[in-house]
Amino acid sequence: MDPLEATALLAYYQTAALSNDDPFDIPHARIFTITSDGEVKVMITAGDVYLGLQVLPAAYEKIGNDPVIGVETVGWAAPVGSPTDHCVPADHPQRRRVRLIAVVNRDQEVASALAFRDDNDNVNTNAFSEGSLAAALKDCMDRVLLLQSLKPRPRD
Repeated sequence: MDPLEATALLAYYQTAALSNDDPFDIPHARIFTITSDGEVKVMITAGDVYLGLQVLPAAYEKIGNDPVIGVETVGWAAPVGSPTDHCVPADHPQRRRVRLIAVVNRDQEVASALAFRDDNDNVNTNAFSEGSLAAALKDCMDRVLLLQSLKPRPRD
């Protein structure tokens, strides 16, 4: 398993422990960092994960040298290629509840871990670099790194 995929898998289990009851029923996406010691630090909760990722760079000082930014979100997934493709996943008769962790490191590599509520013991990991969530994670990390590089240095 790729090291970043392993990090996503570790975050999958660590963030599940943050939920009081059902980690597949969190009210808002969690945006977090992972320290070099592997600790998950929740930075923001957001109803819109993309908006949360746009806001996170403002916390660049608090992020410090944490090597990974990640998101935890839940939603509905549905099969494609059926007569009900026009349905949104939440209305699809074969919908399944899904929980997703996606992470990005300072080298712009992205990985994920996801599972379905009805098969929670089967967590799938994946390294990926395309798609709207990957792009939003990379953009967030880019802006964090930029802001950190522009931070004024103390004068002598």
